[in-house]
Amino acid sequence: MMRILLLIVRSVVWATLGAAGITALIVWRTSPGFPITRHIVGTWFGIMWGFCIIPSLAAELLAAHLRLELGDVKDRKR
Repeated sequence: MMRILLLIVRSVVWATLGAAGITALIVWRTSPGFPITRHIVGTWFGIMWGFCIIPSLAAELLAAHLRLELGDVKDRKR
């Protein structure tokens, strides 16, 4: 259970970092003439976070699956 929670938390953190970077880029490049409000930033962040969470979660699940399938590197014999 703890592994699944850790996987979800890592996925949320990666999605949040990705969404923050994309939101900063979008607001910086597209809003030079518009006032930047919390509503605009919050909306873009929410949209980008929604787009970022699915690939992030898929990558974390794939990594966990490969770790289970292949085993950890330290457990392998050379």
